[in-house]
Amino acid sequence: MVYHNDFEKIYEADTFKAPISPSRWVSKAPACQEVTEITMSCGGGMGGSRWNEYVERTALEVLARETGCITVRRYTGEKVILNTRFIVMARQLTIASMVLDSTNPYFPGLHTYRVLVNDGHELKLI
Repeated sequence: MVYHNDFEKIYEADTFKAPISPSRWVSKAPACQEVTEITMSCGGGMGGSRWNEYVERTALEVLARETGCITVRRYTGEKVILNTRFIVMARQLTIASMVLDSTNPYFPGLHTYRVLVNDGHELKLI
C-alpha cells in the first residue's frame, strides 16, 4: 500500500477525482477521522522551526489549560508527548481517507490518499 498525504491545505472541493487511471475507488465514500491539528514551535518562535501534529480529537480547552507535557495519540495511532509550552495554534479538522485500486502498470496496487477537510465537509469520490 502506498500512502499519499496532502496536509498542506484544507481541501474544499466537493469531489475527489481518481488521480491514477485506470483505477477504481475501493469504497463509495471516504473514511473520516476527526483530528486536532496542533502547530508546534521551537527554536526562534514562528520564524524558526515549526511543524504540525495531527492527533486524535482533543478538546481545545484541554490544550489551553494544560501546562507541561501531555500524552496524545497521532492519527496513525502512535503515542507522543507534547510540551504545551510550545503549542502555537490548535484547530479541529477531519482527515478524509480514500483507497484507490490502481491497475495502471506504472503505479499498480492500492494507494491511500489522505486530505484535510473542515468538520462536516462531504466529499464525493469520482
